[in-house]
Amino acid sequence: MQQLLEVQPFTYASILESCCRFYLYGLYFATYHPGLPFEIYIIKQHLQNCLKSLFDLYCQVHFEFGDKQGLRSCACMLSAHLLLNIHETDSLVAVLCIAPPTLRRSEPLRTCIAICLAVMHRNYVRCGRLATRLCAEQHLLPLCALSLSLERLRCDTVRLLSCSHHSKAGTFLSSHLADWLLMTSGADAAKYCAHCGMQVKDSTVRFCKADFKVSIGPATGCVIFDAINEATKGEQLINFLSGET
Repeated sequence: MQQLLEVQPFTYASILESCCRFYLYGLYFATYHPGLPFEIYIIKQHLQNCLKSLFDLYCQVHFEFGDKQGLRSCACMLSAHLLLNIHETDSLVAVLCIAPPTLRRSEPLRTCIAICLAVMHRNYVRCGRLATRLCAEQHLLPLCALSLSLERLRCDTVRLLSCSHHSKAGTFLSSHLADWLLMTSGADAAKYCAHCGMQVKDSTVRFCKADFKVSIGPATGCVIFDAINEATKGEQLINFLSGET
């Protein structure tokens, strides 16, 4: 592999990118299908090592690619790297400082940078809207990465709302919360808020800071899962893993 890196760096990059796609989808699948004989920790370590090697290689070739496909693959890999480390600023700073402006403005990297900035500023409403954009455009790789932080993002969103919308009398429509929590229905959003200790009645939620409790439960009714399932139907998953999409 070391000889290949020196002689054909773009072929080396292509191999690493294929490994990243395989590991990331495998990590997503293993995380949300408990009981399967997969070692999540080992998959995660392999994925992080491949992404780090890729980032070093991209820097080595100065982010210059021979075609649009190479640029698009790079944008997807950096997007996955950012969302896997969405609560760590070091990854975001590295991409903002090192990746050239043309690459940072390309999709899905542009949207993923905005998502990381939204989370950093605890603007979870904006984070949800941007994530919905990834779903609409079926950016499978960053969606798989974002799904792994979904439970914490939801919990942090309700935690913040329990402070900012604390009220003894006022309530919030659960249908509005569904978009913020990336859920497919108000009923799912209300059920999740109830798990977090909030009072739910007649499709409304009353937020109270004192009642909040951490709830890391099953991420049911998720628009991200729906988008991933739609993008991996039939031969689409094979095309994704082989790098054809």
